[in-house]
Amino acid sequence: MVDSLRIVFFGTPEFAVPSLDALLGASPHQVVGVVTQPDRPRGRGQKLSDAPVKARALEAGLPVLQPARMKDPALLEQLAALQTDLGVVAAYGRILTDAILGTPRLGMINVHASLLPRYRGAAPVHRAVIAGEPSTGVTIMRVVQALDAGGMIARDARPLGPDEPSDDDPFKSPAKPEPAKPTKPAEPKESTEEKPGEKPKEEKPAAEKPAAEKPKEEKPAEKPAEKPAEPAETPPKETPAAAANLAEGIDAANSASKAFDETDADDKEARKTAVVALYNAYAGLGRTVEQVNLEDADNAEKLPALRQTLAELAKEPFKLNSIGLLAGKKLDAAEGDPGILLAGTVKDLKATGGHFETTVELVRNKRLVTVVSAKNPQDSYKVDDQVLILGSIVRDPKEKLPGYKGEAEVVVKSGHAMVVPAEKP
Repeated sequence: MVDSLRIVFFGTPEFAVPSLDALLGASPHQVVGVVTQPDRPRGRGQKLSDAPVKARALEAGLPVLQPARMKDPALLEQLAALQTDLGVVAAYGRILTDAILGTPRLGMINVHASLLPRYRGAAPVHRAVIAGEPSTGVTIMRVVQALDAGGMIARDARPLGPDEPSDDDPFKSPAKPEPAKPTKPAEPKESTEEKPGEKPKEEKPAAEKPAAEKPKEEKPAEKPAEKPAEPAETPPKETPAAAANLAEGIDAANSASKAFDETDADDKEARKTAVVALYNAYAGLGRTVEQVNLEDADNAEKLPALRQTLAELAKEPFKLNSIGLLAGKKLDAAEGDPGILLAGTVKDLKATGGHFETTVELVRNKRLVTVVSAKNPQDSYKVDDQVLILGSIVRDPKEKLPGYKGEAEVVVKSGHAMVVPAEKP
């Protein structure tokens, strides 16, 4: 006979509600508390309201904790008082501290909305749809401090239709919504438990992509970087100067990337701030690699780590789209730290005086940017390659770059370039 477990549940959005419901029905086990994010303005009117998990927890009569900080001593005391055996996490939206992870007797498990190891971190369903994946799924894994890096316990998959939009619940079953009573069209922020009832009776094949869901979910899938790019006036003012050395620059970029992944996707202001911080960290790294001698023995040892940092970034469409938009804005700025990161496609290669000139089309905004380098870039990339280029902005290059004979008024002096690794099938 299985011992009864006392379970604490961490979750916030609609995606997490089915997991909570499953635990509530998992006799003899008992959910003794729910931890969810603080209330935030939601919907068109931006009124303060309960998140779906909180609403379900209150309906079930469960104690609800909404800490503003993960390191709040009061939170640890409250969790300890629950005397839990197991923690279950489903889209909570914040990284848990070691102290919290160690509170349940048996540790914690996580419900992640992708077939790991693909699409770790935030917005895995949207990223799978953007990438044109034929299927997605859910992975149950142990929770460790590193992001989505714990041992996998179980996985379950479901197919993705070619025209299917992203959805908070990647396991919404087309067979589930069989209720006979039609309902009126759902408002954008109504729960997904009501939405499936709209279509199945009238148009059964559309159960996987109800029309009412598109205003809510499809925009983030199509334009993940449009909103974060709004504060793009700030990067020139906030961009850090070059790091003291290459190792520090790499660490700063990795930390900013992790902080972005920890940001709640529903918190638009926090998301904008994280996007700018992410861009600025990589731009600072660009300034660093343009200034240091990469052939120096100490720096040469760091090149594998630099390539790994860029390779991890290249797997994130949201981040690349944000970088493309902000890089274009930064090129137009009159001043600011010149460090920059370009993400785009090589369109042309040629020699111009004492320099080699590459034309790169930025992702998302399709702007053409001229990149100059002293070495032949064909050693690093060719036309049509997807590349990440770290370097510095140079204005009036005819005056500031001896030997430059090109026509561009603003160029990027390349410090390091890398071809984006092709996705493995």
